[in-house]
Amino acid sequence: MCQKAESQAGGSEAGDHVSDGEEMEYETRLRILRSSMAFVHQHGWTVDTLAAGAEVEGLPGVAHGLFPRGGVELIYHFYTDCNKQLAMQLAERVAREKESEQTNTPGKSKITPFIRDAVEARLRMIIPYIDRWPQAMGILALPPNAPQALKNLGDLTDEIWYYTGDTSTDFNWYTKRATLGVVYKTTEVFMMQDKSDDYQNTWDFLDRRMGDITRVGKLVRNGQEMTSVLGEACKGFTIIGRNILGANSGAK
Repeated sequence: MCQKAESQAGGSEAGDHVSDGEEMEYETRLRILRSSMAFVHQHGWTVDTLAAGAEVEGLPGVAHGLFPRGGVELIYHFYTDCNKQLAMQLAERVAREKESEQTNTPGKSKITPFIRDAVEARLRMIIPYIDRWPQAMGILALPPNAPQALKNLGDLTDEIWYYTGDTSTDFNWYTKRATLGVVYKTTEVFMMQDKSDDYQNTWDFLDRRMGDITRVGKLVRNGQEMTSVLGEACKGFTIIGRNILGANSGAK
């Protein structure tokens, strides 16, 4: 929580030095990004989508020039917005469960079911755009975009572990988040190919992958070698890479 508080405080302090022009540009960019989401199905994660969003806001289509990196900035917006929505949902769930403890009803969820539900909730946020999400995954996998994509994934896993009450500060902190990242990404890739009703096969796949988190936890607690853990992670990212390469041809 300290890191979150420091980040928020830093943002507030920085905001004190933002000029009116910079604030106006930020608000304009945000308006365009929000309006552009309605055109993702038509144009994908592209500058054409940003131009359409700008026109909705009464701005010339060339206003997409406010986004020098193109459509990937729209993907970042969507990704971070979904992360924020999930954080609010998890905070509300924790608050409800703390209240239930005070009334002697079943209290806080066990960690594994909590994480599993959080991953499903986050993946369901993709469903409205799933026809275009393989393209987004391909764009995020491009070398210039990968660092920010990894940061966004790291923020997601950090949020989930934070709301489980995790307080680890040693190597275990990194292992937990890396493993959850692999679980999330492999399940995301599986979902792109899932044609079952309500993506039931994906949620079954997620249930199986949740065992990876439990297994890693046991390895760390028992002080066992981490080579098997890293091997599982590499295997997961290999699956991701193969599938993304297949979806990457439509990326712009």
